[in-house]
Amino acid sequence: MNKIWMNHPKEATETTKQIVIEKNEMRNITLQHHEIYQIHIKEGVECNLFFLGEETDVTVEVFLEEKSKATISSFFQNGAIQFTGYLEGRESELVYSHSAIAKKDTKNAITIHHNESKTTSHIFCNGYSIDGATIIFDVNGHVNPHQEGCICTQDSKIIQKEASHSQIHPKLYIDNYDVEASHSAYLGPWQEEELFYLESRGMKRETAVKLLTKGLLLGKLTIDDATKGALTERIEKMDENTKE
Repeated sequence: MNKIWMNHPKEATETTKQIVIEKNEMRNITLQHHEIYQIHIKEGVECNLFFLGEETDVTVEVFLEEKSKATISSFFQNGAIQFTGYLEGRESELVYSHSAIAKKDTKNAITIHHNESKTTSHIFCNGYSIDGATIIFDVNGHVNPHQEGCICTQDSKIIQKEASHSQIHPKLYIDNYDVEASHSAYLGPWQEEELFYLESRGMKRETAVKLLTKGLLLGKLTIDDATKGALTERIEKMDENTKE
């Protein structure tokens, strides 16, 4: 069992952007380059947040009080996020889905701290590397010895359109036996069986790849139709303008 705890948030400064969620709501937030965001979700609140980052490196910290639930989605285009979730209240729940499409090297770090018992986190990271860009997902889950009945899961996938040095680092630091914890990771090209399944139903390979890519980057995001349409255009435009 591991004894690595780093559950202290960054100290807020005058430039830290503070967001307080006090009622159930949906909100889209465009993140600004090199900014630090601290988002506080009050007791019993259920919220759905979407972060958009383009050519952006940002830090986001989310704090959940008792029985609060946050479903957070983020889409980054040639950018990176340092995301930390603090489950501070009993029976709080965080579902975080991060999608990254990149033509340049990016490093994303996602860390979850279960600081109370009966807390739940589900983390999904999906990346699409173009032109050999390196995407790194560093995914960490922490449960200390005093927190029981927690659920901590990670699911990460990076598809490489061309060969790259992309990496996935799934890490679970679990110091309590009464915990449900798991991680999975895939790194590489589209698997032939996925493509064959679609081709066997009459779909051209190019169309099948586009469909799978859209599903990879948008399938886990909890977003409205207008946002999904805008992101689809971003994906198609970026994927078309690749190196010859």
